[in-house]
Amino acid sequence: MKLKFFWAIILSLYIFSTLFNSTNARANDQLQVNLSITGNEKPDGNYSSLSSISVHVKADSNLMEEIIQNTPDYGPVLESWLKLGNKPPITGPKLIYRLNFYSPDSRSLYSTDIVFFARKYSVVSDNGQKRPVTEVVDETNIVIPVQTEVNGTYKLIISQGNKPIFVKNIVLEKDNTEKQAMTEKTTPTNEKINKPEKINNFSDFIPILFTIFGILLIVLSFFIIVLAIKKFPRKPEAKCPFCHKTLFDKDDTFCCYCGALLKPEKKQNNHENENA
Repeated sequence: MKLKFFWAIILSLYIFSTLFNSTNARANDQLQVNLSITGNEKPDGNYSSLSSISVHVKADSNLMEEIIQNTPDYGPVLESWLKLGNKPPITGPKLIYRLNFYSPDSRSLYSTDIVFFARKYSVVSDNGQKRPVTEVVDETNIVIPVQTEVNGTYKLIISQGNKPIFVKNIVLEKDNTEKQAMTEKTTPTNEKINKPEKINNFSDFIPILFTIFGILLIVLSFFIIVLAIKKFPRKPEAKCPFCHKTLFDKDDTFCCYCGALLKPEKKQNNHENENA
């Protein structure tokens, strides 16, 4: 009798494990994944920049029904206990997935677990009435903040154990149009620098008027200086009749260069005055 009871327990455990394993095996084909990527998408499907990625994962309803059927009842729970935010533990089988988001250099940028499960329990109100409750968690929404502009291929992988179930490659590369736009932005600025600006207000004329007035003042002062130099009295020039060099003073008697007698009559008059 004991032997039959032992084999019955082993058989029930085997059936439960096979059901759970088949549930996990068929979960590979019954997982719905929807992506919503926030960024600048290019016409070829790649991106020039990324800001965030929203991943919505939902399990198949038939798969969750099997999980609910294999989930035992936790037992009665007071309604006041639930109002405090307490929850009964997960008492049945659950589906656990792993989400990883990798950078182009295979570095993990984001990682989290995705767990699908069911809870069964009875809520007991203050008057003693029981209400059966089945709480099902069969979908989740995950937001991955990216905030990167490094070029390369980013990978989003959802796996169960070591087996990948969902793989998404997101290619980030700079668009050439952005570089062209940058050059187009710089060229108009250069043209603005080279082109003269239009004058619309009278206040814009003031610097020009001051510049013209300064130039006229400089020209007038230069002209006055030239006239003053021309009107300045100069000593009459005299040249030596023998060496033809310019003398310092036309009243000199002898040449300061060759020593020749310049005015013999002046020397003769000086002698006559001395004799008298």
